[in-house]
Amino acid sequence: MGHLRSMTCLTALTIAALPASARAETYEVKCYFVGIYGDADHDGYAAIGSYPVTLQVAREDRLSCPDGFVRRAGDCDDTKAWIHPRRGEIAFNGVDDNCDGQTDETEPIYYEQGYGNTTSGFVIRAKVNDATIVQHAADLYVRVFLNPLDSSTVLAAQPLVKVTGLSYANPYVEVAVANQAPNRVFGAFLRFYRPLSFTPPVGIASKTAGAVSTAATASSSGSYLTSGSLPVRYVQVGEDSLWYTTTTDGTSGMSKLRTDVLLRALKQVEESRLGRVGYWGSVDDEGTRYGADIGDLWCSEFYSWSVKPYVPVSGNTVAALKSKFKLKGAYYTDVQGVAARGDWIHTSTHSTMFLALDTAVLPREIWTVEGNLDNEVRVMHRKVSDYVGVGHIQSSLWSWP
Repeated sequence: MGHLRSMTCLTALTIAALPASARAETYEVKCYFVGIYGDADHDGYAAIGSYPVTLQVAREDRLSCPDGFVRRAGDCDDTKAWIHPRRGEIAFNGVDDNCDGQTDETEPIYYEQGYGNTTSGFVIRAKVNDATIVQHAADLYVRVFLNPLDSSTVLAAQPLVKVTGLSYANPYVEVAVANQAPNRVFGAFLRFYRPLSFTPPVGIASKTAGAVSTAATASSSGSYLTSGSLPVRYVQVGEDSLWYTTTTDGTSGMSKLRTDVLLRALKQVEESRLGRVGYWGSVDDEGTRYGADIGDLWCSEFYSWSVKPYVPVSGNTVAALKSKFKLKGAYYTDVQGVAARGDWIHTSTHSTMFLALDTAVLPREIWTVEGNLDNEVRVMHRKVSDYVGVGHIQSSLWSWP
């Protein structure tokens, strides 16, 4: 569903083969030159196809490289400093500003307290950046494609909804998702359509709007519907939106707390995508927002920050968090059997937050939201067997001692 995989908080980072006395302070990392052979526009990203060099650097430079170098490549236009990965799209300019292969894509908006999240649904609010979509605002429809993370092979098309109020002055849409199960985490994206009256080809039967199948509407070639007595084909306008990850709420106090924890963490996925935190963070560099120092591997700090308003557990290493959960009798090795939304789960070196167990794939996988994946916050998935244990959010965490 467009999310990424990784194996450890230490992605692309290894300690240099140095004497033991130096290993604590010097690290071997791959960096790109600043200049015509790398990052020519000085925006923190070397051009696509640039070649890195291996450097031995101090601790504070191991995530971002020392002066004269940058840690990341992927810049699709290295002549313009405002074009690079991990930034928002500039609306209506017809340019791939963030180098993700899409142009003026619609961007769902995250809120730390969620947006219309109930026990049976949620609302997706998104910013439309594509002039083509806005130009059809007078007769425009939108559909949500829903992907439950506990069954990731399912892509369920929701009913077409008429778009209202969209304009260049107000380039926002809101779409409600209903009739879903509580305590469930979803990925979703939006697709826009315009109606096109025509005579359908021989052998193509018109369908009512309520009978359109997921398979038919998932294709960008359009859907055959009826509008009064005329057959109508709905054809896609613009590109699909970016993916949006959110959750339905629960009914118990503990399940509502889990919802709050997840929504707080998921907001940081957007903050990272827009370059406000993490690598070259425009607001908070690297993991400093979450209590880490420059150069720290901040996966544990990210989990601790995300749960801090709700759960009395914190630690800046895997070992520290494990110790805290164990002290309260809330640590288990049966990750698959115990983990629930918002729980701390870890590999041997990396802290993550549990989103869902994906039972639709074999071997089974776990979806997470986590910090310090290549110095970013991301939604990820990896095999269950990669995880060592789970810190379970349960009542004993509030007990004394």
